[in-house]
Amino acid sequence: MKDELAAIFGPRGLLAAAFDKYEHRPGQLRMAELVRRALQEDQVALIEAPTGTGKTIAYLLPALQSPRRVVISTGTKALQEQVMRKDIPLAERILGREIRAVLMKGRRNYLCRYRLHLFLQQPVFESRQESSLFKIIERWAAQTEFGDRAEIPQLPDDCAVWNDICSTPETCAGQRCQHNPTCFITKLRQRAAQAEAVVTNHHLLFADLSVRLNSGGEGQVLPDYNAVICDEAHQLEDTATSYFGLSTSSYRYDEWERDLTRTLTALHLIDTEIPPLLGSLRKIRDGLFECYRFPGEERSRLTAESCTPEIGERLVALRENADRLAARLSSLAAAGNSVDLEALARRIKDLAVATDEICIADDAAFVYWRERRPRSVILHKDPIELATAMQDSLFAFTTAVVFTSATLTAQGSFRYIKNRLGITFDTLEESLPTCFDYPRQGLLYLPTDMPDPREPAFAEAAIARIEPLVRAAGGRSLCLFTSIRNMEAAYEALRPRLPYPCLLQGEAPKHLLLERKRNEPATVLFATASFWEGVDIAGDALGCVIIDKLPFASPGEPIVAARIEKLTADGGQAFLDYQLPAAIIMLKQGLGRLIRTSDDRGVLAVLDSRIHRKGYGKQILGSLPSFAKTSKMEDVLRFWQA
Repeated sequence: MKDELAAIFGPRGLLAAAFDKYEHRPGQLRMAELVRRALQEDQVALIEAPTGTGKTIAYLLPALQSPRRVVISTGTKALQEQVMRKDIPLAERILGREIRAVLMKGRRNYLCRYRLHLFLQQPVFESRQESSLFKIIERWAAQTEFGDRAEIPQLPDDCAVWNDICSTPETCAGQRCQHNPTCFITKLRQRAAQAEAVVTNHHLLFADLSVRLNSGGEGQVLPDYNAVICDEAHQLEDTATSYFGLSTSSYRYDEWERDLTRTLTALHLIDTEIPPLLGSLRKIRDGLFECYRFPGEERSRLTAESCTPEIGERLVALRENADRLAARLSSLAAAGNSVDLEALARRIKDLAVATDEICIADDAAFVYWRERRPRSVILHKDPIELATAMQDSLFAFTTAVVFTSATLTAQGSFRYIKNRLGITFDTLEESLPTCFDYPRQGLLYLPTDMPDPREPAFAEAAIARIEPLVRAAGGRSLCLFTSIRNMEAAYEALRPRLPYPCLLQGEAPKHLLLERKRNEPATVLFATASFWEGVDIAGDALGCVIIDKLPFASPGEPIVAARIEKLTADGGQAFLDYQLPAAIIMLKQGLGRLIRTSDDRGVLAVLDSRIHRKGYGKQILGSLPSFAKTSKMEDVLRFWQA
């Protein structure tokens, strides 16, 4: 078996024959061996594969040679598309056969023919732009084969009209729907049932696991599978947390009411009992959510004490009103044999039950919190720990699982990621060597003379230090911040002073900002949050990555605070076991934006002097790639002159 993989990944193997400038990577062959072993022996494997390993094809080929149906789950839809459009065709060339692979995204990426039919009965648009977009959607809907919104390049991510016509689990009537024979979701599942590999993303994977878990294994989103490969596995905890929890908001009630109104219109049904019940529901709901617009942090914890007598009374009234509405809709559904009204009846009852469950906030295994936005409030219930849910779902439904990412270890150990994902059993584990010459290709600048990041003087000092770094690189910089406030302050201060185009996260969609950065190499991009990972700007367009602060998660964040409390209560060391390794992995992701190929060269700068002053600084530095290091700006200038 090892010889078979060497015949593919070796210096004169099939991969080498497929490329004119192929570079043999021992780490890629080793990864393929580990993946094959995990699939053959029903094991869980954790593989840290640094950028440049070629990890996608390293897990894809042994997976496709396995007799198992494999789910390949990626961190983003963009990576899904890459696997399907680039890596699957390459695998077909290498293996010399057609591969039955299907791309599956979340429901909301697909058009629902029935909801489109309802919308056409009563079209409502937020703006003229939305009306124009709908005309494009209508033309596309008449000819599309797959119903995937990605086929409409003009469609923005925040298109409101799409939310009114896309497929959702709440509105799906399944086989009882009159449009089921031509349903895009139905046809997608039929193709997936015949596939040897299903390429999905973490959101859909955990939607599937959540459905299976809550239905006792009776329901499912993905077809049956017996192996899972999770790429960008460092993102799994955040995704799993949201899917094993609950959320509710006034928007979800509004969405339900819009669907009800359109359904009644399509059925030409006028009922005198529903309007007063709807009016009462709106009043109760608005009053309930208004109770959660109290002052304080926009994201704040809720406890059982947060459920005041007033909230308790409103919850009782909400449930009673929802029950009356559901009963009336069920009666109308029975009289007219309407599966749509029956589905709406179930939805409003489920929505009221979920709202009640979150507001009561009485399960110690969960953290409850509110998210206050300008026009709404979202209430959440999320698991504090994932161990039980993971063991009852992913590790119960399949025995062969591969977790991989460029950043899975902290301080040279997989302990952190195993703890976060509830992996308490023996696993295959390996951190593969890099194929890059980091000491030659990169310089890590760590100044010692910066103020403490918690001091008011830090923001101005960071701005003053960013400017010479950017100038030394000739622009070509990505400036990453841990807060929106510091990002905006740096952008406003430096934009008029720098002789290079400057871009700010939020001014345009992410893909457009990155496209402009690639097309105009001298551009300086100021960003935070989502730009710390999944950003690939290879070549001359990026010569410098600057990070203002070590990316410690705020201990005031509700989920973070709850996990710190739980670890402390269990006798653990929350900072060393949770906060520090999480920051290390995030920092490795941010720094990983720079060196993407063996030809890339540049400077990485971390302006947080705690790396020098705090005891944990050595642990951080020991977890980073082996760049040459300096604390002197003169060395940065010499690096660019070399």
